Amino acid sequence: MKFDYKYALKLGTTVLLFCLVLIYWGSIVGGAKLLFKTMTPIISGLIIAYAVNILMSSYERRLFSRAKAKWLKAAARPVSMLLAYFSVIVVGALIIGMIIPELVASIKLLASKMPDAYANITDWLSKNVPPEIWNQINDKLPNINWDELINKYSTLLQNSIGGTMGAIVNVFSSAFSAVITAVVGFVFSIYLLYGKDRILNSLKEISKLYLGDIRTRSAHFILHKLNLAFRRFISGQCIEAVILGVLCTIGMYIIRLPYASMIGSLVGFTALIPIAGAYIGAGVGAFMISTQSPMKALIFIIFIIVLQQLEGNLIYPRVVGASLKLPGFWVLAAVTIGGGLGGILGMLIGVPLTSGIYSIARVDIRRRRIKNCMIQAPREQE
Repeated sequence: MKFDYKYALKLGTTVLLFCLVLIYWGSIVGGAKLLFKTMTPIISGLIIAYAVNILMSSYERRLFSRAKAKWLKAAARPVSMLLAYFSVIVVGALIIGMIIPELVASIKLLASKMPDAYANITDWLSKNVPPEIWNQINDKLPNINWDELINKYSTLLQNSIGGTMGAIVNVFSSAFSAVITAVVGFVFSIYLLYGKDRILNSLKEISKLYLGDIRTRSAHFILHKLNLAFRRFISGQCIEAVILGVLCTIGMYIIRLPYASMIGSLVGFTALIPIAGAYIGAGVGAFMISTQSPMKALIFIIFIIVLQQLEGNLIYPRVVGASLKLPGFWVLAAVTIGGGLGGILGMLIGVPLTSGIYSIARVDIRRRRIKNCMIQAPREQE
């Protein structure tokens, strides 16, 4: 048997690299984290550009598809890009402007009513719970002196003013760093969007040069399927969130619940998170309504449960599920696993990523079946 030097060299190199990775794993992870931190502005720019590109492409297709004049064709990209950024900024500003002030006011109102609410709850329990049970509960309830509690924390805050100032400085420095990262990412996204055709053509040429035509076509097919899944997911999720927010607002106005427009916007915004998102918004909404009336908060919870059933059985399958062409089991699995691995971001990425992989697998399975049928047909003829 002839000794294969090339195979031995490849095997030895692989084993050596594997051993080096195991030995220097801590340094590799540290270097990867440092690289990721350094590239945060670029990564944020890529994410912004990808999201804005969906709107920009839509504006280009709808407003400039029939343009014949050269100046109109030249203006199509910058005008569509400005419209896309303007749309995102306006929608974000409207949502933040409606939600944040009302949320802060509700927290202040709840804090001011906390002593009376605590006293009312204990008084109701003492009158409606059997004495032997109430005595056991009352022994375990803390005897809260609210004035003493407020004075205690006020004194603690005054004594720790130095640490507080240090914390404030750290918060401001982190906020400044985040702003710089966002600005650099925003500028980077503009360059990406304006020259996306040239950048994509360059990447395609480089891929053909180093990977060859076959691997380039395979990579292009995989990226195309993933891109299609993410675009459909983002578009469908946004449409579904708008529908849910509008229905929530209209329903709250009809049954005369407070904070209708603000909570409707919050429920619609959090509905961007698959399956669990609207419940998060509903929890915050119930908390805010409870500062005015606990009974109205209970009515709101019942209303949002009914609305969620309508959304889950009629709206979501038709708007998002149909666009992704992903069975409900895989949607739930993607949300569960993605949320466990990456929290809310994992939920957002998990569903379209699973949809893309599912679509690629279906095409590959179909191709392999056709290939097997073509191989077996000549054998049967023989």
